[in-house]
Amino acid sequence: MSETFNDQFKKLYKESGVKSEKEFSERYGINRNTVAKYRHATNTLPDAGVINTLCESFGVSADWLIGRTGIRSPDPQLQAVCDYIGLNENTVYCLHTQNNPKLKSILDELICSGLGRLLLSLIERFLTQPLPDKPHDYYYIADGQLKPDQGIYITPDDLKNSMILSITQILNDLRAGERSVFKKDGDTDGKS
Repeated sequence: MSETFNDQFKKLYKESGVKSEKEFSERYGINRNTVAKYRHATNTLPDAGVINTLCESFGVSADWLIGRTGIRSPDPQLQAVCDYIGLNENTVYCLHTQNNPKLKSILDELICSGLGRLLLSLIERFLTQPLPDKPHDYYYIADGQLKPDQGIYITPDDLKNSMILSITQILNDLRAGERSVFKKDGDTDGKS
């Protein structure tokens, strides 16, 4: 992590909505000179009491506060899941609190099936591949890549629309259970 305690402290100070260091000091019981030092210094380490006060007051983990992790939550289970799968804590929390069993089933299928992996690959390529700078440039998709001046011509706007249509078709195929096209030899459930 490149964040330091001072970086994190400044975020908390801003989030607190206080108007002055004096107000922050009085609200959280931290010496005013100490508050000023944490706000204006670049490499200051707090004592355990300050860490504890800030963690309890703002609901953050000590590891986040001192810059060891990007995960704010003090919940060790949430931290472990984020570390294990590499998603941010907001995404993990949203997945965890989703109470729709059908949606969870669709997400399981989407993530685990060959069709789902294809969809995720298309989305990743769409989000990371640069689009043409000029609207008059024409491009086509071949082997999942944008290629200029060959094949079926589409404008960048057409490309975005075709990507949305492709994603919609894949989602419809998932919903209908039509995964046979993506099965490997001997694969009976559509998962590879």
